[in-house]
Amino acid sequence: MSNTVPPYLALRSLSLLVSENLILTACLLAAVQIRLFTSAGELQRYEHPIFKAFLISLVFQAVLHLLDIYIFPKTATHGEFFARLGVALLCAATLLSLIFYNLPDFVAGRGILLTALLLGSIFLTLWHTLLRAYIGTRTPRIRILVVGTGHLARELVREVIRHPELDIKVCGFVDSNPQLLGVSLVNPKVIGLVKDLSALVSQHKASKVIVEMQDRRGCLPTSELLKLKIRGISIDDATTVYERLTGKIAIENLKPSWMIFNSGFEVSGRLLLVKQIVSTFVSLLLLILFGPIMLLVMGLIKLESLGPIFFKQERVGRDGKLFTLWKFRSMRADAERESGPVWAEENDNRVTRLNYHYGNSFQDSVEKLQFDLFYLKHMSVFLDLLIIIETIKTVLVRKGS
Repeated sequence: MSNTVPPYLALRSLSLLVSENLILTACLLAAVQIRLFTSAGELQRYEHPIFKAFLISLVFQAVLHLLDIYIFPKTATHGEFFARLGVALLCAATLLSLIFYNLPDFVAGRGILLTALLLGSIFLTLWHTLLRAYIGTRTPRIRILVVGTGHLARELVREVIRHPELDIKVCGFVDSNPQLLGVSLVNPKVIGLVKDLSALVSQHKASKVIVEMQDRRGCLPTSELLKLKIRGISIDDATTVYERLTGKIAIENLKPSWMIFNSGFEVSGRLLLVKQIVSTFVSLLLLILFGPIMLLVMGLIKLESLGPIFFKQERVGRDGKLFTLWKFRSMRADAERESGPVWAEENDNRVTRLNYHYGNSFQDSVEKLQFDLFYLKHMSVFLDLLIIIETIKTVLVRKGS
């Protein structure tokens, strides 16, 4: 669906970013006027006001992004949203204060900075309040019908419902089984049969039809879909739309033909060389920056339980080649001696207190595979940088995901 983008691009709207940046820039320039009581001519003599305004705006927007202020899940209450917004504004103010005290000539004067922070917090709160109210009350521009009622269809609809900012309304499901008519699967109901698809599109003024049928042989309404296509109705495959919405590739009913005829999965020698150079540089940089923390973790692992600090494991790499992965040990050294390799469970006594969230079920492994396939399909240096940013975001402000 060309109107949607993957979730790792959390700043979905360029107009939103530009508008917000203009608001923050105006706040700093207003702070200069208020603080110095200067005229427009004198303001020009203030050293680099636009650059400093841009820096303050950048810090504000980076922190808002880290705390998911630009994502508007339907499940979040007003209280939860404003609590996150308050924390984000406080963090941005703290970070800018630290920058000011360490690099005083890089931001703005103390009085100007405090005035700008106050104005920025007030106007950002007002801006996001209005934006949230608009998203919650507007009529979605994109109306879709989902052909099929399988697991992927339901997950796709749940994803759309969770994110009203996508500007999509699900009119309902369409299926070939008359017994499902009127049944509420997620929230939208099964509103009609496949044989009546054209009439349903007209009745509900749908602009897109998403097809999810696990076994399409003999039951795919080809003639109906062709007629709709000629009428200008967009026809999309559920696997493709789910990929665009979630940044994952659904594997429940993935067909080899989809991978063969779909774009992506293109890897060149040049790309691999660039990735190797970037990976090596970033790895060395992180080792230098986090070396002291890693030494601390090593000491804590030794204090936590007996055994080696590192755990090695064989993994399968490109072209089926095996390689050895070394990582910090997060379980007791004898964790699999009696039981063998088994899934980690909730409150598993084998896991040390230095673990992050464990992939402890078959479903977790499926989700990892979905992300891996998406990465293989869209592999690029840009995607690597986005993953690094999201990883930092996860480590800093989330419990693990």
